[in-house]
Amino acid sequence: MFWRILRPLAAILLVVVAVPLALAAGLFSRPRKCTPEELAATLRRIGDGLDSNNEWDDLECGGPLADRRLEEIRREAMTVDLPLGPDDRAKLIRLAERAANLPVEPQSRKAHGGASGRSD
Repeated sequence: MFWRILRPLAAILLVVVAVPLALAAGLFSRPRKCTPEELAATLRRIGDGLDSNNEWDDLECGGPLADRRLEEIRREAMTVDLPLGPDDRAKLIRLAERAANLPVEPQSRKAHGGASGRSD
């Protein structure tokens, strides 16, 4: 009798606790699209101290980036210590340059009408 009552309560409790935690952890979110130029500009603004706190929050909490190369750079940027010191600012500027120098992925060019910018 005890298990008849406890089993449904445990299932409800699991849903009530697990789903919000999964949402908070970003397990159900789709990777965000971002260009190398957009990530570079954001990292430069943060490194130069010109960002709003929202940009850092978006970078940190907005979920993974669809482009694995940019996601690697984003994750490395998350290793800096807050508040930013001179070394951390320099690291973000270096990461911004690394992002800016990445070529556009072939899928991105195809989605935008090919390398020439025209759609056939």
